[in-house]
Amino acid sequence: MSERSKVISRLLDNRSTREAYIGAKLRVLIPSQIRALRLKSQTSRQEDLANAAEMKQSRISAMETPGAVNFNLETLVRLSAALKVALQVRFVSYSEMLEWENSFSQDEFNVRTIDSDADFLGTSGEPSITEDSGQAVVAELLDGFFKRPNHSGGEEVKNRSYFKTPSLYSAAVSSRGNEVGFEIGSSQNPQGGENLYETVSRNTGQSPRVYRDL
Repeated sequence: MSERSKVISRLLDNRSTREAYIGAKLRVLIPSQIRALRLKSQTSRQEDLANAAEMKQSRISAMETPGAVNFNLETLVRLSAALKVALQVRFVSYSEMLEWENSFSQDEFNVRTIDSDADFLGTSGEPSITEDSGQAVVAELLDGFFKRPNHSGGEEVKNRSYFKTPSLYSAAVSSRGNEVGFEIGSSQNPQGGENLYETVSRNTGQSPRVYRDL
């Protein structure tokens, strides 16, 4: 039996082995990511990042050293906020984790910060993520579906997205300039809850215009 086969056999048979295997990968990959992001950020010195995260410089140094720290989610969230990037924690297959490890390069690793993320900020000519997510939430409230509207900026609205429910409520998402409009038959959530106008405003961060006629 090859060494690889022996490792796989132990991983299949023992939870503690799987736990140690996953931990060993993360205790190398997480410090490498932190160091790579710091060196490419406006907080390029450990002291700068420590100040931004309200931590001690020695703590940053330890977190950039493979195997020196057992990370928790709160620490990673604080670091991501200080570095102005987001954080995604998800479960993956072993093959995907191994592919990530083999393809990772500290020199090439880079993540757009929030102030340079045109897709999120909505400065790339496409709807911002905030708009899309807010509209999708409203679609879900209306038991409908969401389709990104055409941001032509003109008065004629094309590619409307309709949200229909069994109770005959319907809405269409449209865009006129920077406005997000909802054409609806009633301003009330069909579930009898929050006013739809308030829902749009809260979830898109914009002041929506409500149109009466479809």
